[in-house]
Amino acid sequence: MDGDPAAVIPTSLRHLRACYFCSLVKTVSQFERDGCDNCDFLDMRNDRDVLFDATSSQFDGYDPLAGYIILNLMAAREYGTLTLNMFSFFLSAGS
Repeated sequence: MDGDPAAVIPTSLRHLRACYFCSLVKTVSQFERDGCDNCDFLDMRNDRDVLFDATSSQFDGYDPLAGYIILNLMAAREYGTLTLNMFSFFLSAGS
């Protein structure tokens, strides 16, 4: 990230995704450019395969107006299916 905390706020309401591991909500291009601000170990910068395996486009609890009040937008719940590789990765990261 470029050091600007406001860069975490999604720049658009289109193409939003939530990190399966920490629930951070960003646009696809923000995840691709900066990775996940909370889960650097996922190393999703410039890797769309990891990005799409580690995030979901289906989630609840995101309030787009809150982006102007808080810096980190979090989803309350993500929906989708983790790949076996990502599930194994999450299990090993937690131990």
